[in-house]
Amino acid sequence: MKDRDRNPAPSLSYSLASRNDFCVCRVVVGCALTTIESFDKLATAKRFMHRIAARVPGSYVVFSQTSRRVLAKVVRNA
Repeated sequence: MKDRDRNPAPSLSYSLASRNDFCVCRVVVGCALTTIESFDKLATAKRFMHRIAARVPGSYVVFSQTSRRVLAKVVRNA
């Protein structure tokens, strides 16, 4: 018996509860979002967004995967 028959590969899918809900994204070209990092807590995501905006000018948002809404936004001009 081959090893893969005894130990099938784990599922590549994961439950929604195990992924981070709050994504910090950079706004590019109007309304397109590029995800930078994701977090499981909104407060942590907001702090990270403000730290990034302090270092690199641009528009940033915290986006909720669950509600599909922007929950926070910061814009820093050069």
